[in-house]
Order: sequence, then structure tokens, then C-alpha cells
Amino acid sequence: LTGMAPIDYGVFRMLRFIFLLSLLSFAAGGSANASSDKKAEAQAYLDRYVGTWKGELSIESSGKILRTLPLAAEYWKSGDAVKGLTAFEVDGEMTFVESSNYFRNGLLFADVTQKGETVTYRGFLKENRLVWIPYDAELNTERQMKERFVEEDGEEILYVDGVELLRSNGGTAKILLRARMVRE
Repeated sequence: LTGMAPIDYGVFRMLRFIFLLSLLSFAAGGSANASSDKKAEAQAYLDRYVGTWKGELSIESSGKILRTLPLAAEYWKSGDAVKGLTAFEVDGEMTFVESSNYFRNGLLFADVTQKGETVTYRGFLKENRLVWIPYDAELNTERQMKERFVEEDGEEILYVDGVELLRSNGGTAKILLRARMVRE
């Protein structure tokens, strides 16, 4: 975007991504009349997140890695919900993001809170991946996240791939967000 240095822009977008990354503890529902089998399938997927995860997040634009950051997350059951706490450091400052999920009318939602601001997302299972989109149509970005579990060399790995299209008077920028987290 005009007048903004790529690395500054990447850091700003990365902070928004952490909202989404905190969604690692959430899965999908179906239609408002989702069957109990569909909800059970989503809950079983949610349960895969429970535990401690560590890894890295890379922020990319125009084929270049703008920044790589270490991050850690902890997820636990609280009643029917899976809650999470994600921690990361940017420029020497620690940031914590809390997440919580809930089913409403058979649909899965996630509330993600960082520095007092809460954003709600809608998730659903598609082709053995979680797909996340913002629930609020008023957000000034277009984004989509996909999450998947993979077994590699006996370790459970969680991959998160995100895309954000950011619009301003100066044009549109495409930011790719990629995380790889290993279960501890």
C-alpha cells in the first residue's frame, strides 16, 4: 500500500493473523439444522487441538518472507468448549490472545480476544480441513484460513495457511500467513 513499508505492514497484518491463529482450537458445524452426528464430528475435531503446541509463523507478501515469529499455544476443555491461549512476541513485546468456541443453532463460532478487542469467526469442515472466515461483514479485510493436521515422522503437526486481501485508497495487498506447530 502506498506510503507504508512492507515490514511495518506485515507486522500489522500479523497481529490480525494471531486472532485467526488462536482459532486453532475450533472446528466446524453444518447448517442451522445440523445433525447431532455433524456436531459430534466437529467436536471430535476440536478435541484434537487439546494440549500444548509450539511453532513458527511466517508472514509473506509478493513472494518474500517479511517476518518469522515463534509462537506457542495451549488448548484445554472447559465443559463442551475448547478454550485457548496463544502467546507470541513482536519487537520485544509479549502478546496473549484468548479464544473460546461455541455452537449456536448448530453452527460453530469462535470469539477471539486480544488487547480487549473481540472478533467473532465462523468455522466449518471442508475436505478434512478447517476453514475460517470473519463473521462480521464490516471488517475491512477479506480473509480465509485453512487448518489441517498431518502426521510427520511420528509427530502431530498442525498447519495453518491464511490469505488476507487488504484494501485501501492506495490499492490492494495480498498477505500470506503460514504457521507450522508441533504438539509438545
